[in-house]
Amino acid sequence: MSCLRCPEKLGKSEIQQQIAEQLALETNLVSEEVAVSRLAICESCEQLIDDNTCGLCGCYIHFRARLAAKNCPANKSW
Repeated sequence: MSCLRCPEKLGKSEIQQQIAEQLALETNLVSEEVAVSRLAICESCEQLIDDNTCGLCGCYIHFRARLAAKNCPANKSW
C-alpha cells in the first residue's frame, strides 16, 4: 500500500479509508501506544512527504507504523 505509486493524488479521507480497510485485514499489529510512538518519529523525519508518506519506502506512515513486522526504513529507533 503505497502513496508514491498511486496514479493520482488521494485526499486525506480517501487515504484514511484505505489504511483502515487494510489494517482490518492485518493480524500482527502493535499496540496503540507503540504506534503513537512510532508515528512521532515519522512525523519529525526529514523524509516525510505530505504529512503521510515515507519518502524512503513509499508507505503511508499511519499504516506502516501499526505493523509489528515493519521497521523504520531510515533505521531510526522504533
